[in-house]
Amino acid sequence: MKPLLILPLAALFLALAAPAEAAPERMAVVDMIELMSEHPIAKELQRKLDQRESEAEAYAMQEQQALRNLQGEIELMTRSDPNRMIKEKELLTQQTMLKFEIEWRKETALREYMKGLETLYANIHGLVANYARNNGIGIVFLKTSPQITAMDLNDYNAKIRLRGVVYNEPSMDITPQIRAMFGPSAPPPSAPGGNPPPPRRGR
Repeated sequence: MKPLLILPLAALFLALAAPAEAAPERMAVVDMIELMSEHPIAKELQRKLDQRESEAEAYAMQEQQALRNLQGEIELMTRSDPNRMIKEKELLTQQTMLKFEIEWRKETALREYMKGLETLYANIHGLVANYARNNGIGIVFLKTSPQITAMDLNDYNAKIRLRGVVYNEPSMDITPQIRAMFGPSAPPPSAPGGNPPPPRRGR
């Protein structure tokens, strides 16, 4: 009888000693594009970009008036005037320098804008990570709008391939919780990282 008793006891011991099945990982989704666009800092960055571009255009208009004045002086000169060629060279030089200056000012403004967005993305990413850790969420997927707008078939296919989540229960969406952390005056971002959306260019 002893062998018959040993087998059930051994089976019971193995069953008790076996590790319990791990609980399924909690998952969530978040709309980073929506959070980026609604963040107070993103709106301030866009305002500064628009202001810098407006200032560059105002400077261009002012300098172009000076170039028109110089052009008028040249037109009053005769072809045989030895100073005409000097003035024409001066005009061409100033036109070239003005074009470079305007492009450089706008490029500098855009670089500062993109740098600000990169640090803002990292800031929001940190909020998402902290919220997930504090609420036992093991993985957060990037949520995108269910509606697709595309310029052509290639654009449409690319957007389909980039969609990481086809469907999620509304309760899995933590976007509102992260948005609530922004507050009326969110703190400035602290570290660069990520791939921000392009700026809104109204000009």
